[in-house]
Amino acid sequence: MNLVRLIQNREIQPDGIWTYAGNDFVRKEMVHYNYHAALSSSVAVYQRMKLSATLSQHVHCVNTVNWSPDGQYLASGSDEGMCCIWKHGYPEDESLRYWWNTGHRANIFCAKFLPTGENNVVCTASGDCHIHVYDINQGSRGLSESTRGTDEFLLEPFKKYECHLDRVKKLGPVSAAVFLSAAEDGTIRRFDIRAPHACCLTAGSFRPGHRCKDTLLAYQRNREFCSIAVRPLNASQFIVAGSTADVLLYDQRMPKLPVSTYLPYEESEGRITGVAFNWNGLQIAANYSLRGVYTMDVDGPITGYAPPSSPQSSDSDGEGGAAGSRALVGNSDDEGGAPL
Repeated sequence: MNLVRLIQNREIQPDGIWTYAGNDFVRKEMVHYNYHAALSSSVAVYQRMKLSATLSQHVHCVNTVNWSPDGQYLASGSDEGMCCIWKHGYPEDESLRYWWNTGHRANIFCAKFLPTGENNVVCTASGDCHIHVYDINQGSRGLSESTRGTDEFLLEPFKKYECHLDRVKKLGPVSAAVFLSAAEDGTIRRFDIRAPHACCLTAGSFRPGHRCKDTLLAYQRNREFCSIAVRPLNASQFIVAGSTADVLLYDQRMPKLPVSTYLPYEESEGRITGVAFNWNGLQIAANYSLRGVYTMDVDGPITGYAPPSSPQSSDSDGEGGAAGSRALVGNSDDEGGAPL
């Protein structure tokens, strides 16, 4: 389908082109074929892409880059504990607006904006098990478009969360004040920056976090969470993945058992380095170490794979299956895979 036809269909029928496709011997599935998906998979579009800018400020490995909700700013974090904010559309030597030393004692694995509407709140997650929340407006220079970012920005976190027991790998913004965190301690926690936070110590424990009131989901053993994504258009749902081959879809309102479990191949072994929803939350992409990238339909046909063991908060074992999937990209040469 050519570009002109795609644009015409978008204008005439904004919801896309609906067609019947396939039969899973139970019911016919409706496949929503939209111009967004068609353009994103177009070879011609990829061929026209070129390097837009090279942003230079970090000294060590950059582990995370994330756009602000409006696409105007880019947040980056690196191994030296530095967080940078870049302005889109500026010349390379003027695009750095702010940079500061976060004080993290280990690598920054994630830096994300909260959707406040002002691009002023940034959260960082690190290998030191801590999460910091910053308000750029509270820095020494404030939010000023005329300020050059060549000098260090003096900024302290107005919130610190130190209850995770292992490395915090990813954050998932839910609203302007709420976000989820995924860590290698096998827990998903939900933090509200408007509320006070305190963790209780259990008997015989020397570290906080064992009885954190903000723990949304906790697995007993043999599961590390490396990635999390909140579902577009339905922020109550989120997907998590990590040290096992399955992607878990949860609802924050009922977190005891997963809503769905997705596994793109029959083998139960594998490690996922990144997960993401597409723009409308109808598809999931998962990056598997040594296997490649797979996409899975959220409401695809059940194939009968067993769900993982229940988390600590669960009272009983659930029943579920894995949604249908298809391979998107071949195997990666990098042992860890390419994060999404």
